[in-house]
Amino acid sequence: MSDESRGDGRAESAKDLEKQLRLRVCVLSELQKTERDYVGTLEFLVSAFLHRMNQCAASKIDKNVTEETVKMLFSNIEDILAVHKEFLKVVEECLHPEPNAQQEVGTCFLHFKDKFRIYDEYCSNHEKAQKLLLELNKIRTIRTFLLNCMLLGGRKNTDVPLEGYLVTPIQRICKYPLLLKELLKRTPRKHSDYAAVMEALQAMKAVCSNINEAKRQMEKLEVLEEWQSHIEGWEGSNITDTCTEMLMCGVLLKISSGNIQERVFFLFDNLLVYCKRKHRRLKNSKASTDGHRYLFRGRINTEVMEVENVDDGTADFHSSGHIVINGWKIHNTAKNKWFVCMAKTPEEKHEWFEAILKERERRKGLKLGMEQDTWVMISEQGEKLYKMMCKQGNLIKDRKRKLTTFPKCFLGSEFVSWLLEIGEIHRPEEGVHLGQALLENGIIHHGNSFMKLLIIKY
Repeated sequence: MSDESRGDGRAESAKDLEKQLRLRVCVLSELQKTERDYVGTLEFLVSAFLHRMNQCAASKIDKNVTEETVKMLFSNIEDILAVHKEFLKVVEECLHPEPNAQQEVGTCFLHFKDKFRIYDEYCSNHEKAQKLLLELNKIRTIRTFLLNCMLLGGRKNTDVPLEGYLVTPIQRICKYPLLLKELLKRTPRKHSDYAAVMEALQAMKAVCSNINEAKRQMEKLEVLEEWQSHIEGWEGSNITDTCTEMLMCGVLLKISSGNIQERVFFLFDNLLVYCKRKHRRLKNSKASTDGHRYLFRGRINTEVMEVENVDDGTADFHSSGHIVINGWKIHNTAKNKWFVCMAKTPEEKHEWFEAILKERERRKGLKLGMEQDTWVMISEQGEKLYKMMCKQGNLIKDRKRKLTTFPKCFLGSEFVSWLLEIGEIHRPEEGVHLGQALLENGIIHHGNSFMKLLIIKY
């Protein structure tokens, strides 16, 4: 081998190492950010729901909310929060002032592997908690109470419901093996953190394997991760960040920009992915051993995806004049792009339509239900405030408008204090959140120097 070729090899090796270390920083940054987000979610669960439900149980206002109910729903969530506050502090100390390629985090997990056993109790209780919450959600007063907790806690009605938050701890503990696996992949063997990360990966797998519910969740995530590993040129966030299961897959003809192409489509909860099947090569070729089966071609978040049936025999603008059989249109509203899909048989088209509509109905049904319940709850709050304002006969004279009198209104500066006084809220920030919710739903609106209640006919 010539000196020139050896030099090129060393340059290529140095370039690969630089890329690997750059990606390692990305994984460390993701670990830090997601851990901060997770601690924030746990704090929200405890302050917005657990504490308020404990207060409700202690006051015995609602017979359906008891100390046993609260314990069943939240298990040892406060203990988990305490552990993760400590864990986050250690991680941030290791990554101070900001993540870089030479920092070590493997020992962080090794020091906490025994403390993470605290998830045993929570995960074992989760199925019972889900069933209990399902029953509680059938009671309108409880649904209203839970939505009130969410809004006073500062979350909008479009956020996930309580059951979504309660599964977060299980999802998080199952995410650690995936993060560590990715970190190990991006850590050079000679790196001082390599051995610790490898040991931490095995330790966190063991933690999850000892918990049945966590084990099931981890296995589902591993299936998705394995699927993504077979796709070359993947773009966007990892599949496990947004999805939990594959709903359907199959080969379809895709018509776009005047071209008809065979593509493999994969439908997940929250995502549609389409790829090109990768051609197999000879056994001795490099491509035959790289593990990739598909070439990534696109993805659409189902939240911004619209589907429209196409009658057989149609040949229009979206199909570029091609005659469509067993087809339908897909509109990516975020990019305002259309394409047409065609199945081989009417039965296959029906299966795809069913799967797409079922995914959409599940997602939109949940959102619509929350919006309806939220409106009912907010309207009740508005009615309560309106009647109290009528009873108090509060008047405001605006000096800027020649002492014009405004009935049934209150100063914005006094709004929070008033809510605290009548017992509607327990902390000032809750009043701000409630005021925002009332404004967003049109129950109250801003005046020049005050907030005025809308007159509603009850």
